[in-house]
This record gives sequence, structure tokens and C-alpha cells, in this order.
Amino acid sequence: MIRWKNEVESLESEGQGEAPQLVVQQFSMEALHHTMINNNCQILAMFDEMSVMYGQLDAYKHSGSRLDRSTLLDLYNGGSWSRNFKNKENSSIKMQQTSFNMCGFIQPSFIVNMLESSDPDAFNDRQFYICPEEVEYKYDELKVPMNESVAKLEDIFRSVKKAHNEKKIYEFDETSHSTFVNLHDELSRRKLAIIDDEDRRGILSKAKGQLARLAMVVHSIEQAIRQISSPTMEWNSTIDEGSLTTAKIIMDYIIEQKFALMLPEVKVSSTVQGLSMQVDTINLGDTILDSNPKYLSKFLSYKEPDVCASDVSRFRLIPPTPTNAKNKYPVELCKSYMRSVSEAGFGTIDESRREGNSRKSFTFHKKPFSELGDKQHETLKRLRLTPLEYDSSQQSNESRIDSFLCQTDSDISSDYERDLLSTPDSAE
Repeated sequence: MIRWKNEVESLESEGQGEAPQLVVQQFSMEALHHTMINNNCQILAMFDEMSVMYGQLDAYKHSGSRLDRSTLLDLYNGGSWSRNFKNKENSSIKMQQTSFNMCGFIQPSFIVNMLESSDPDAFNDRQFYICPEEVEYKYDELKVPMNESVAKLEDIFRSVKKAHNEKKIYEFDETSHSTFVNLHDELSRRKLAIIDDEDRRGILSKAKGQLARLAMVVHSIEQAIRQISSPTMEWNSTIDEGSLTTAKIIMDYIIEQKFALMLPEVKVSSTVQGLSMQVDTINLGDTILDSNPKYLSKFLSYKEPDVCASDVSRFRLIPPTPTNAKNKYPVELCKSYMRSVSEAGFGTIDESRREGNSRKSFTFHKKPFSELGDKQHETLKRLRLTPLEYDSSQQSNESRIDSFLCQTDSDISSDYERDLLSTPDSAE
């Protein structure tokens, strides 16, 4: 934990109160809860390496757990948060309303992997990623110190915090509300125009609420800057069209950045007629790869070696059906896709009946990397999946993964990684 650079004593002597805490680099959910309780249920988490923060989520829970991600989403939405502790004096402490934000730096390659992975809880959709063009300045071009007319970040932050010691409700004025309605409906039209790619549809769906939030943030920053130069100015909670226009420019840029970091838009040409399905584009490995490499990558890197049709539907491991039906991931289509991946040599299908159950199970058993053939290796190279990413479901078994690593070190991995790195971009 760290505090603002200004000494706490000087802040208190100025009547500004104790400086807030910032969570940096490493934290547990218990420590985060304790800090927010002592910080008016608020926190701004700042990380030098966001990849470290992502790596801590659900680190000590069972494989496949998304509990920490779910908790952060609740905090993001301003929900309540309670935890049970062994200490009887504080056996249960609940925050009624939370305020959680996090920011930091990360390499674009990590973001690319995140956007290509399964995201059923839309955790990634709620985050903003900015990848500005790299800029380098010569020594003589550096301007130090900064122009005194530019407001300091800590003064802006302190002004915003002071203004929100009491709850504020923000509203659009009449003009900005009318403009927001038009922008909201335009985002809806953009979403409807994308029929098959659920990830892009999810980003546009979340963008409507994010646009309103962003307009409020821009308006608050503008108010803070004005208040720094005119301390007697009253805080205005009405958002004008100027703040909304600025927010719209930022939102468009963020959407463009996300779409650029993702794989090409998924387009499905399969047809669905009632209960009769003709899946023409996902017959064998090459066809699956050529038509929907993103979904094949998600399917093959799924964290469990045994996958049932309900898992495929729940975690959206196949392309959605191009229909207006509510369920775009019907079980029959999932089974057809699983059979196709099996025929491509990546595993086997088990349709056995379990004892005491009249219904047949339908399970895909994925082959470990060491049992795949040359054709499957080539497919994984084109998908840019490493042996460890493909065999991620095996990592819980230490003895098996150790023997696998020994084998790949001597026989497979070096050749595979060299071929992977030399794969031309056109193969994607």
C-alpha cells in the first residue's frame, strides 16, 4: 500500500483529511476488502504491470474458478460486498455501496490473448484498452517542468474526491440527453449489424452504458479543473453536450482499438432450419480453421480435457448460429462441432450410457499434445497455440506435465516453437 506523496500531517493541517490508499502490484481479496472498509468503500488500484494483477485473480482457487473476476465486476457496478472472517469481532463486515477502479500498463500481446480467450462473464468487455503510437523525444525536446497553467493530477483527484464526499446524482441536460439517445441507438444498430461475432456484439452492448459513465467522468474532470482555478465555484452535476461529445470521441477510439486487437470478425455460413441443422463450414480440421480460427483456438485451449456439449454451449466455444433465436449455441450444433474437431484428429467422442441413467452422455476427450500427429501440429501452429497452451488442462497433474516438458525439450518443443515463430502472418 502507498499514500499520496504529500505528507498526511500537512493534508490534515490544511483540513483536507487523510490521503486515500492505493492498491499497488499485489493484493489479496481479504486485504482489498479491509482497505476499502477503511477508505469509505472506495479504491483506485494502480498497477505498473496489469498482467501481474490479472495473474493474481483466482490464483488460490480451484481450476476454472471465476470468483475473483465476479467480485471485481460487482465492485465495478457499485454493488455491496461482504466477507466472513475468522476473527469473531469482525465475523462479517459488509459494504453497502462500493466504488472500484483499476488502471495500469500492459503489453498489447497480453491484451490480444485476453480478447481471444473465453469471456463468458464479459470481464474484458468492461475494460478500456488504449494502445497509443509509440513516441520518442530527443533530449532537447523534453519540457521540464510542466507549464504551471496545467492542473496537477493530484489536485484534480483531490477536487473530485472532495466534491463526492456526499452522494451526487448526475443528469444530462435536455440537449445532451437527446444526443445521447441518438448515440445509444447508433450503437444498437452497429451491434445488430454484426450477426455472428458474439465478442464484438458484447463490446458494443457494454459501450452504451460506458458512454454515459464516460460522459460523467469527463464532466467531473472538467469541473475539477475549473474549481482549481476558481475555488468558490459550485460543483455542477448537469452534464452538457460538450462533455458527451468528448466522451463519444473517446468511446469510438476505444471500440476501434478493441476491434483492431481482436481476430477478424467471425462470420458463420451454416444454416439452421427448425431442428434440422446443416453445418457445412465445420466439417474437418482445415475447414474449421479456415472459417473460424478464433473459435477453434478457444475450443482447443479449453481448461478441461473432457468437454461436454453443455460446456461448449455455456462458454461459447463454437461460432453462434446466424439466427434471431434466443439460444445461439444449441446443444445439437455443439455436438456437431465436437464431432468435427474429433474427426480432425484432436480427440475422441464418448457417447456411452452412465449406470443408472437412461440418457447417453456426449463427451469430447482431448488428446494430449504428445499424441497428436503432424497435421494437428501444423494446425496448432497456424492457430499460434503453443504446446503448453494446448495442454493447459493437464497442468494440474504435476508428474504428467513434468514428463511432457522433458519430452518436448528434447524432441518436440524446440522444433515446434521455431516453426511457430517462423510461421508467416498470412497463415493466420
